[in-house]
Amino acid sequence: MAIPITVQRRTFLALVGIGLVTACTTTKSVAPMETDIAQVIADKQMLIADAINIMATSPELTSALQTVIAQNQSHIAVLGNFVATVTPVPSNQPNAAVELADVASRCAVFSTNHLVLACRSSDAEPSRVLAQIAASEMQHHALLTGLLI
Repeated sequence: MAIPITVQRRTFLALVGIGLVTACTTTKSVAPMETDIAQVIADKQMLIADAINIMATSPELTSALQTVIAQNQSHIAVLGNFVATVTPVPSNQPNAAVELADVASRCAVFSTNHLVLACRSSDAEPSRVLAQIAASEMQHHALLTGLLI
């Protein structure tokens, strides 16, 4: 049974705003965007594999995890437009010890990292896509964290 999570709009926008301000003031040198996007895709593939492993051991989490998986697959499909090829990442071993808290935490980290990447992009389209994905990842974090409470 999924537990509904209520995040006030102002709270969510404040968190995203803080992330954007922090992300856009970074002085890190810009790596080639295609390499960065390929890494985002690889990270999302590993997240999907971990979510599948969790569903195998905790079927009560299937509904929420299927939502996260489907949206991450959609993200990968869109991000694939910005790289030459999408290389599948080998999935985790079936008995890999992955906890829901780990996946929830990774969603928050991905959100922040992808906002940084969106701000660093000089191309408007990948920047827009990455910012939207970052917002989605924060929603995944809220959804999965709500299941832990």
